[in-house]
Amino acid sequence: MRRDPRPMVAWCERRVRNPWKAVLEPDLTQVFWFEHSDDAQRFALRFFPFKCS
Repeated sequence: MRRDPRPMVAWCERRVRNPWKAVLEPDLTQVFWFEHSDDAQRFALRFFPFKCS
């Protein structure tokens, strides 16, 4: 199942202050690139949170 990238792009446009980009790979996988690791970590926690047990 593919995830709709529009909410992720909108989140980046509102919250990421450093350079970033989203790229659509040939297999239609959306890849996000962040210049600063802090932005990447916040993005990952927002869209791919860890489940606690």
